[in-house]
Amino acid sequence: MLIAVPDDFDFRRTVRSHGWSSLAPFSLDQDTWTLRYGPLTMTEDRDGVRLRGTRRKVDAAAVAHMLHVDVDLGDFYGLCRDSGQRGPDLRWVPAAGAGRLLRSPTVFEDLLKLVATTNCSWSLTARMCEALVEACAGRFPTPAEVVSLGADGLRACSFGYRAQAVVEIARRVDAGDVDPQSWLDPAIPSPDLRAEVLALPGCGPYVADHMCRLVDHYDGLGLDSWVRAKLARLVGRRLDDRQIARRYRRFGRWCGLALWCEVTADWFPS
Repeated sequence: MLIAVPDDFDFRRTVRSHGWSSLAPFSLDQDTWTLRYGPLTMTEDRDGVRLRGTRRKVDAAAVAHMLHVDVDLGDFYGLCRDSGQRGPDLRWVPAAGAGRLLRSPTVFEDLLKLVATTNCSWSLTARMCEALVEACAGRFPTPAEVVSLGADGLRACSFGYRAQAVVEIARRVDAGDVDPQSWLDPAIPSPDLRAEVLALPGCGPYVADHMCRLVDHYDGLGLDSWVRAKLARLVGRRLDDRQIARRYRRFGRWCGLALWCEVTADWFPS
């Protein structure tokens, strides 16, 4: 099956847009540029994205969401084309088709993976996700399955101190008290969405900003130690958080995406 994509879509930059392609049940073969999600495989095609796997109707909707094909980056690209004179030079972004972020099939999965990235190495995050998927027969668990695993089961999957928070998040989602999938509604104001994420256990400003970004709210910077260190290398000096905010202020509601494009530009050297 072939999935249609916009003219400004770039498959390779999307699947490598951040680390999700290396977290189970995702896997990426960069020799063939084949992205797998469990039994589902996605490859670039001259006319779109070639899809092989399970039921077509489910796959088409899931792939469109995961590859972020529906986001309109026109306003962001316009700001990038006008950049370079002041602040970061992102004039390369539109031509490269950068800016789309790989997502999981559900917002719940993205949320748990973000919690798994906090205060640890990337290798530990990958180990958590791999163990969690293995514990659920090769699938990312539903909220009910996470609740059934319990904190002890998650600790066995290397979640450590995060285990109790993850179980509590899953319990609230399973009970219907929190509906992460509803966060995809573009009518939700960014401050309201951010406040809802921050109200969850284990979710601080870093998780909230990145979660918002994955549901198309790009006005949070999502600063962490890696981003701060990368910016220091790029500009030749250490910036405090207020200076970082000023650097991207001209991008308005797209400031978080502008920051991410700048700090990951060298992932695809020209």
